[in-house]
Amino acid sequence: TDSDSQCSGWMLNSEGTMGAVFDTIEVNVQSVAIATASSGLKYLKVIATGMPSYTYTMDSSTVTSLNSRPRAASEFDSGTTTAVTGTVYDFGDDIGWQSNSDCAVGEGQGWWPPGPQCPGDMAKVHYFPLNPTEAVTGEECSTTLGEIGTLVNGVSVYDWQDGMSYNDDGVWHNIAAKFEVYDMDICGGHSAGNDYHHHFHPNCLAEQLGDTGTAHSPLYGYAADGYPIYGKYYASGVKATSCWKTREYTAASSTGCGAEGVRTCLLVNQYDITEGTTSASSSGPTTSATVTSQSSNTFTAESGYYFEDYYFDQSCADQGSQYLDANNGHEHDDLGYHYHITETFPFTLGPKFHGALHANGFVSCSTYYSESVDDGGDDSGGDDSGGDDSDSPSASPSPSDEGGAGAAISVVWVAFTVLIIGMFCVS
Repeated sequence: TDSDSQCSGWMLNSEGTMGAVFDTIEVNVQSVAIATASSGLKYLKVIATGMPSYTYTMDSSTVTSLNSRPRAASEFDSGTTTAVTGTVYDFGDDIGWQSNSDCAVGEGQGWWPPGPQCPGDMAKVHYFPLNPTEAVTGEECSTTLGEIGTLVNGVSVYDWQDGMSYNDDGVWHNIAAKFEVYDMDICGGHSAGNDYHHHFHPNCLAEQLGDTGTAHSPLYGYAADGYPIYGKYYASGVKATSCWKTREYTAASSTGCGAEGVRTCLLVNQYDITEGTTSASSSGPTTSATVTSQSSNTFTAESGYYFEDYYFDQSCADQGSQYLDANNGHEHDDLGYHYHITETFPFTLGPKFHGALHANGFVSCSTYYSESVDDGGDDSGGDDSGGDDSDSPSASPSPSDEGGAGAAISVVWVAFTVLIIGMFCVS
């Protein structure tokens, strides 16, 4: 990957500009530099607070959507939003929500629906491999809870999961874009452990970047493995398309469980449905059942609400062009390998990283979601204990030669004596 291209595209705050509402925290990215390890490997060192500089111009359709929410009467202080069409709102302004009590008046109260915490200064110091390498086939690292990538404004990218599973049984894992859809602000994000993040398309960032679908999307950020993340457009008017499909839970379907609408079986291999199904250690809800989120919103549990509802369709990816691989990425033109944000699962990237993770990075290697789907047992892939911040991140490892969590699978171990001598990209 060309270092000049990796140095460019970041929303650098070189003047120390503070947030309009969170006025004690600098917004966006504070510095980007090239760091060289004693091994000779080069990294992109990014320092950021994780606080965006989003604004949102309120339109009538958004006001209508807010007031049409199923629990609007109890979620807004006055039963409806105070947002006014045509008004430009800064990130964190009060639009009438009864926000989490940790959001003080004038400091985020009213910007989020009940539940999510207010964001804080995450003081990120992240190292991205400057020349990422593809993971060894069969040894790819799964995406994890917490930050798996960083947007060009320093905000965290999270994956598909919210850390919960049906009845806390460690199987039938919740899809955040489904269960947390009513827990997001109008920019499509929220905080957990004070880490503001996006599980899916960041609409306010798209507006800042001018990503209107008239060309291939611009750079949105980087995944922890060093590969770039682009927006949802492959070309003018053409959206990048995930090739993950939802199972058909019908009696006759090869992806179903032998009866209409029941979730009693798992796919043996989510990457090859010809291997059939196996009994689940715990049944999920039927596809007509009503399920309740942590924020007390209710949904019909149709196929697509749980990780185990999905399988990868290789024939789709084989079409090339806008159709993406199993990691939600592809390679074309002079862009090299890159991920795309998509409108369907996995929404950002995953469920595995395309590249090898480095032990001095901010994500440790996990192989929990292997090709043969786990049928229950120890749910080491996430915390399903409940709470509004269940998808909160664990602490990032310090950049050193000790990093990682012990898994030597697709992890590059590097002696990390950092040398930065006249190597700042921008400062």
